[in-house]
Amino acid sequence: MIIDNAVIYILQKPSIYKALHESNRLLAEQLGQFQFIAIVVVGPLIEELVFRLPLNGKRSFLGFSLSLAFFLLGGFYSLGSAQLDHKLSVGIITSLVFYFFLMLFFSKKRFTEQNRDSYIKLLFYVSTVLFALSHISNFKPLQYSLIWLYPVYVLPQFIMGVGFAFARMRYGFGWAILLHMLVNTPFTIINYL
Repeated sequence: MIIDNAVIYILQKPSIYKALHESNRLLAEQLGQFQFIAIVVVGPLIEELVFRLPLNGKRSFLGFSLSLAFFLLGGFYSLGSAQLDHKLSVGIITSLVFYFFLMLFFSKKRFTEQNRDSYIKLLFYVSTVLFALSHISNFKPLQYSLIWLYPVYVLPQFIMGVGFAFARMRYGFGWAILLHMLVNTPFTIINYL
């Protein structure tokens, strides 16, 4: 809140938090009665598949996670398209090609037991940072002149990402998903009311 006040009063820019609340309101309107399921169930499941699944060091899980991220970032899933079947087909095929390319790149020789731990540590931190930065997309419209401040606004997501990653490493993938769902629940209920 202090940073947002500085944005408003010192930098003479519109509130970034107001943009977040407006973006959440529009999302709630678009999702309607499916808001709770989308934010509490589907969102955490997809985010955990992308950001936490590969934290066990298996290259197939890393390949799947990166392919899913490629599919989502490519916009192949966008609803409202007249050619949704075509976009989904193209998205699935390109994601599969991307997956097999990754499996070739991350050969078994590169993923040995000796270097597995260093990969996992790197993945832990990279996935946590990317998880937090991916939440910048919640602030619409972006104020590009203030893009350097957005990482501060997603600091809570970074801290939660560390917790989710820790739960994934310590207790398993299912617990990370459950924890993520539990964290999203109160915010969705408050936003729904």
